[in-house]
Amino acid sequence: MSKWAQEKAMGENYIGCVVLLFDQGDNVIGSTKVTHVDNEALRIEVQQLPKGLDVGSACRLLIFNNNRPSEYQGKIVREGAKILIAIGRTGEKRKERRGEINARAQIEGLIYGGQMYPLHRPIEVTLINISRGGVRIKAPNDTLVLGNKFQAGLNINDVEKVIVAETVNLVDKDSGISEYGCRFLAGDIVRSGER
Repeated sequence: MSKWAQEKAMGENYIGCVVLLFDQGDNVIGSTKVTHVDNEALRIEVQQLPKGLDVGSACRLLIFNNNRPSEYQGKIVREGAKILIAIGRTGEKRKERRGEINARAQIEGLIYGGQMYPLHRPIEVTLINISRGGVRIKAPNDTLVLGNKFQAGLNINDVEKVIVAETVNLVDKDSGISEYGCRFLAGDIVRSGER
């Protein structure tokens, strides 16, 4: 039984999940959403071939499902007129690797006691890399402190995703900008006052 069949049997639903595509140099080269899952394979339709890839090319994928990213190897295939990325029995889970990215995000709120408290004004940050386990962001010094849990809205190649993360390390830069290492957190977050 494939990993997809096992996860489907456990109630996982990948349809509509956000997918980031990486080239062999670990750079984000595109994003899309899952369009089809069956008992043997996950198929992701893409509107056009990502830059640098051809039919038969392998690529690395980061799939966000319930704020739990999973990392896999895929292969570009053609099925009739459709261009798909297929992961099936040959799909291989890879060790965690970071992919370089330059995308904008907004920290929308801080999380305390399982509730998300919206900020009066979202904080604009820049994503500089992403992996199955988390993201590294650049933001003005003192934007976050170690242990801050937050919700952020990402927009990567016109695909939007909300993440929940915790700050686990930071490096202050002399330029007034810090880099924050953040790990993804799973679980439902409830906005303050919505319980």
